[in-house]
Amino acid sequence: MKENFSKRVQSIIKYAKDEAIRLGHSYVGSEHLLLGMIKDSTGLSIKILEIYDCSLADLKAMIEDMIKSSGGTLTLGHLPFTRRAERILRNSYNEAAALGSSVADDEHLLLSMLKETEGIAYEV
Repeated sequence: MKENFSKRVQSIIKYAKDEAIRLGHSYVGSEHLLLGMIKDSTGLSIKILEIYDCSLADLKAMIEDMIKSSGGTLTLGHLPFTRRAERILRNSYNEAAALGSSVADDEHLLLSMLKETEGIAYEV
């Protein structure tokens, strides 16, 4: 499935895992994907958020306030995606395909997140 994602989305996924580790979480959820997108801070998705006057700093602060760090120690290793995060990633590829692209980029990932009707990424 990695080949279905642009280098930018692959970076966002890596950043999402980094954010989950930083926060002491044992999973990667939609909130981590959004934090990864903010950390990447390039691409069309960020431009879209800025067009709609979304402050990236405020968005990050809201997410972090909602999820709170677990404060525990985390054994580094495989961090599984939540079902929601898996669905978002899968649907981002479907969004890309519907728009005639064979590779999902960050704007498709954002569109997929926006179509989710629950979860922390949706709530913020």
